[in-house]
Amino acid sequence: MIIEKYIEPVLFKEYDFLTTVSIKELISYLLKYKSDSLYITKNKYPVYFFDSIDLLDIFLTDELNIKVIDYIKNNPKKIYVLEFNTNVIDAYYYMRSNNVKKAAVIKNNQLIGEISFKTISSKIADIIIKDSLTGVYNEKYFQVLIEEYKDFDKPLGIIFIDIKNIGIIEGLYGEEKVKYILKAMATKLMNLVRDIDFVFRNDYRFKIITFTELEITKKIVERIKKALDEFEVDGIKIGYSLAYSHVPEVQENILLALDEIESKLID
Repeated sequence: MIIEKYIEPVLFKEYDFLTTVSIKELISYLLKYKSDSLYITKNKYPVYFFDSIDLLDIFLTDELNIKVIDYIKNNPKKIYVLEFNTNVIDAYYYMRSNNVKKAAVIKNNQLIGEISFKTISSKIADIIIKDSLTGVYNEKYFQVLIEEYKDFDKPLGIIFIDIKNIGIIEGLYGEEKVKYILKAMATKLMNLVRDIDFVFRNDYRFKIITFTELEITKKIVERIKKALDEFEVDGIKIGYSLAYSHVPEVQENILLALDEIESKLID
């Protein structure tokens, strides 16, 4: 996963354009475009950066009439730059180790935007808890929630869905078709549960956690069964098995609920 898809557009001006421009005129330019930051470039490569803190300091020190070029010479600063194809994790460590809130992003040595540490951190969180193939939550996060549930005082519905005959499908149609089916199943399930429910994937099994009463859990189960009974992907009928349990209305604790579900799926 690279940072290119997460970059944000920026305002920039070429260094040569600013030879006669004052800071006051520069601020007017920023106000015109409703921006609080500006990159200065040479041949479109970022060499300097003005942000809102810089502009506030300039205002407080009464340097509005100084030429932009002179200000840059008198106030050098390091510009942090990342290539567009930098891996998200590499970008995270680079920005964190340098305490960088925003970094310029270049492609073919030309500025194409910037990336914020906030955005990078959010994507890292997704990598940790999301399944890269389907976009639903992963097994690791399922285990985290199960462990944390011990400290919750809420009703909990748990639903497991196993996709059948994956080996046969892979033999007939190939691995890419299996991946396509898994993604289609994930999308289907996400559309069948509520926004407050959780969908996870572990290999060919999907899991759903819903913090709600048994009656609502049953309604979710029936909705899923009705939809999956007719579910096809490119004309391929997708078989499945489903089991569920509930704490505390069916089982008194989460371990017993999980054991019950596993037993039902084995049977």
